[in-house]
Amino acid sequence: MSLNELKTKNIQECILEELQKATVSIHIAVAWFTDEELFDAICQKQGSGVDVDLIIANEKINFESQIKFSRLTNLGGTVKTPLKGKKGLMHHKFCIVDGRTVLHGSYNWTNKAKHNNESITLTTEDYDLANDFLDEFWKLSDVCEEYFHKENAEIPESKEEANYCTYENYEYDPSTHKYGYSQMCSVESGKIRQIFEDILSFFLMFPGTCIVAVIISCYTYFSLFWLD
Repeated sequence: MSLNELKTKNIQECILEELQKATVSIHIAVAWFTDEELFDAICQKQGSGVDVDLIIANEKINFESQIKFSRLTNLGGTVKTPLKGKKGLMHHKFCIVDGRTVLHGSYNWTNKAKHNNESITLTTEDYDLANDFLDEFWKLSDVCEEYFHKENAEIPESKEEANYCTYENYEYDPSTHKYGYSQMCSVESGKIRQIFEDILSFFLMFPGTCIVAVIISCYTYFSLFWLD
């Protein structure tokens, strides 16, 4: 038997209570998400083995808040934002828990919303309604892209690599299913470059050897960059 309840007070507490009941999955589509307590709750659930999928608007209000969405992705959850040109589609405010409970209404998951006149409807055991919302979630997901932040990129911690290599072009690597920086030169070539730079510095200490220094510099540039 399904149950419908209209909530106009203590909405955040209601959402937290339903999230805590999740044992299988949580699907969330909310335009704005800045409530750290709600975010902590879904991260805890993801960490316990519940699959969490989140779609939020690609808006500054989300990414300039205290929430680090990479925390959820690092735990194995999914965070998506609408693709460019699809921004206007993201006005949703609903959540499906375990494919059986639906929360939807005017309540954005923000700190400010706790003090506004908002409302949500809580529906349990209505599987047809839950499936309808899940269908809408996946339709929306199809026009979204996964959110990644540069703080997730794997930059080598080795001081040696940091000295000899440059990292740029933050891109998606389909072979690893991760975003990261491209390594633009090898440690070995970096060491060779350093040796020649040391030799060049030595010759420049003596004015009469400038021609030799120029020859060495040209040779180094040609061997390292033209022959790679």
